[in-house]
This record gives sequence, C-alpha cells and structure tokens, in this order.
Amino acid sequence: NHEDLISRLYSMPSDFGRISKVSILDNMHTKNAKDLCITCKDLSSNYVNASNALKFNISNFINEFRVIGDTFNIVDAKVFNISVFLKIKVSSNYDPETVVTDVKDKIFTLMMFEKLQIGESINVNKIVKIALDTPGVLTISSNFKNIVRTKTNENNTFSNRMYNDNSFSSIDNYEEGILYSPRGGIFQLKYQEDIEVITG
Repeated sequence: NHEDLISRLYSMPSDFGRISKVSILDNMHTKNAKDLCITCKDLSSNYVNASNALKFNISNFINEFRVIGDTFNIVDAKVFNISVFLKIKVSSNYDPETVVTDVKDKIFTLMMFEKLQIGESINVNKIVKIALDTPGVLTISSNFKNIVRTKTNENNTFSNRMYNDNSFSSIDNYEEGILYSPRGGIFQLKYQEDIEVITG
C-alpha cells in the first residue's frame, strides 16, 4: 500500500539522501503509473528539487517494496511561495502597531505553514479567524480570495529575498474559504515578513 511506501521513504537510510515531503498521485496520462512527487530542503530549510543521485537512490529503494505492476515516475513537487495580506480595522482603544504585530505573529505561529504537505490546501477562513480573535481587531476588509497570494521574483521588491518562479491563481484555486494547491504542488511561506497586515 502507498502509505506504507511513503513511510518507508521517510525512514530511508540517510546515506541514500533525505526527502522532506513526498506524495503519490495518479498519473494523468496512464492508469498503469503513479507520480511520486518529492521535495527536499536546503540548509536554510527552503524547498529544493531532489538531486539526480537521490532520485536514482529512491528508484532503487522502492523497487524492493513496490507492488508488482506499480510503476513510479519520480518528479519534483512544484513549490509555490506565498504571501499573506490582510487589511484590518483596529479598535480605537488599542495601539494599531501592537495589534498588527500580534496578528502577524499569531498567523505565523498558528497556521504552521511549514507543516503543509504536497497537495495540501490552505484554509483562508482560519487565517481570518486568527486575525479576528486577536484583541483589538474589529473587522477584516480584505477580499478573501486575495488574502493568500503567489509570491515570485517577478513581484518581489526586496533584494534580499529570493522566490521560486512557480505561480498560481488565487482566484481560480479558491473555493468557499479554501485555497487549493495546484496538482503536485506545495505551498511555502518562505519568509515570516511575507505576512503583511495593514490598518484602514
């Protein structure tokens, strides 16, 4: 079973290399193959593609455990860097700067974006609830479909930040408070500073 195979991959001997996240998807072109989506982490804990050597080791490793008839294509998961943007209204008896900092810290801590798996969606409603539960926040005036946005080098204004060039449509991938990951993709909040909260 595929869950067993995923567990084995996570516990693969370290001299084979180390996988950070793995997921098994149906291949879109044939029923006889599965796509084994993987991603690794560099020393800064950012997602990177697996080396060819690691893919070769994985291929040999899974041959011992795969079910007869199963064929796996080892592919790199697409990393989608994200930013979070919220516009809030702060109660008059609270310091706006303090409230903004609290909202940003709570979103970063409670959403635990680093725990997201390949193919896992983001609950935008949860982000909104975290903000509204922060003392001093009266309302949120952001369009829910644009709270989580794609972040690439193309729309980056900070020279000290680098992003992947994969992008997604926050409009097309959003439905009823959930932002769905593109197939074989994984969301990553690369920098805590990419949570932006403004008052107004």
